[in-house]
Amino acid sequence: MNDRKNTLSAISLFSGAGGMDLGFERAGFDVHWSNDLDGTACETYQTNFNSENVIGPIENLAKSLKRFSEVDCVFGGPPCQGFSVAGKMDLEDPRSKLVYQFMDIISVLRPKSFVMENVPSLATLNKFSKFREQLVQHAHALGYSTDLQIFSSSEFGVPQDRRRMFFVGVLGKRDVDLRQRSHGYLKAAPSTREAISDLGIQGSDQNPCTCNAAVTIAASPVLR
Repeated sequence: MNDRKNTLSAISLFSGAGGMDLGFERAGFDVHWSNDLDGTACETYQTNFNSENVIGPIENLAKSLKRFSEVDCVFGGPPCQGFSVAGKMDLEDPRSKLVYQFMDIISVLRPKSFVMENVPSLATLNKFSKFREQLVQHAHALGYSTDLQIFSSSEFGVPQDRRRMFFVGVLGKRDVDLRQRSHGYLKAAPSTREAISDLGIQGSDQNPCTCNAAVTIAASPVLR
């Protein structure tokens, strides 16, 4: 699934099915190790990627990662349910604490850089201001220069307005300005019609598959 020969090394946390991993591979990274708690997500990941993929709680796996000390980048999107406006926005939600677990791994591995993705509310709501400050201060104490920005997928040629927070750290005293550095990658998003108009009608060579999945409403919504 590589677009080019990769020369940079990376570790993927909270990998899910590998959405961020695909982006990092296309950007020139070789993802050596990945992890998620969800076995089904890992099964999908293993179908599409060649990196070592481990199923289980990241808290139980941190010590085994020391062999990847000084990797070029550690990236991941810790669970967002505790911060999402679609959920209860509860800092006491155990899943919210996994942001700290992400930073604990940064402190152990000392990568040259890290990228954390999460929902925009973590970056904007006053309710999370203290949490946000502690996160940034912790990264600075570890010796990282940081920036925290919100980007929409529509800014990069995707026909969807999906906004996400990105917290990035680079080891040492650096000028980390994500907004400025993104200028060379900005691309106007096509309309939905432009994006899917070449699929053809259902049953054609361009659109051969039909989704027969039943639509159900969860008794206990995941975000809650």
